[in-house]
Amino acid sequence: MDSVSHGAPAGAHPERLSFRFFVHELQHYLHLEKGLLHTFVDLLVRPGSLLRGYFDGTRRREYTNPIAYGLMAAAASLIAFSTYQKAYVSWMRAQMTTVTPAGMPDGFVQAYMENIFAVTQRSAVTSFLLAVPLALSVWLLFRSARFNLAEAFAFAFYAVGTYLFVYAIGVSPIVYAAHAWTFAQYSGFALQVIVPIWLGLRLFGGRVVNVLKLLLAVGVSVFVGYMVIIVGVITYTVATMH
Repeated sequence: MDSVSHGAPAGAHPERLSFRFFVHELQHYLHLEKGLLHTFVDLLVRPGSLLRGYFDGTRRREYTNPIAYGLMAAAASLIAFSTYQKAYVSWMRAQMTTVTPAGMPDGFVQAYMENIFAVTQRSAVTSFLLAVPLALSVWLLFRSARFNLAEAFAFAFYAVGTYLFVYAIGVSPIVYAAHAWTFAQYSGFALQVIVPIWLGLRLFGGRVVNVLKLLLAVGVSVFVGYMVIIVGVITYTVATMH
């Protein structure tokens, strides 16, 4: 019986399993050949050109799909966070309060803070979910025949993904080296605001009215996102308390 491995062309020598093979397969699966680095750089320096080219299809083959881009950014952010997670956890616990306000069940605040704390450790996931209210807000404020809902979601995934990549590459090393926990919180929030506004101004133009619309869209998306998280955590805390 022929001993040639399945999948090898007739008469060809099968390739021995190697890390290069794994990397090649991963690149193929994640479509990294479409230019993850190219997509990231262009979103930083020429986001308007990238977004318009991706929306109208003239340059879509050059760039990573926005959903894949966002997912890979979330993965990068989680990996970066893991490098200082234990120390950050200790700092966060030191900030917690155990005082229960009047009218609240005993231990409610402690249980609520523990659950909020668990959510904050998954900030990459919650940031990725903020793409939904961001997309809807931007679409409602800039809706036109030239900007539809699908394009709004692509914009939001690119914005959130870029924020997560910048945080993982630029902020996380500083946090890891200096244990700058307050800096981590403020810089993370600032990037959540700055990145979508930068992309939006390059896409829609730098008029004052567009600045105001983008500030409103980002503000609404952050408010809605955090309110959903807070209400969800309160509901979960009440339901699981005995």
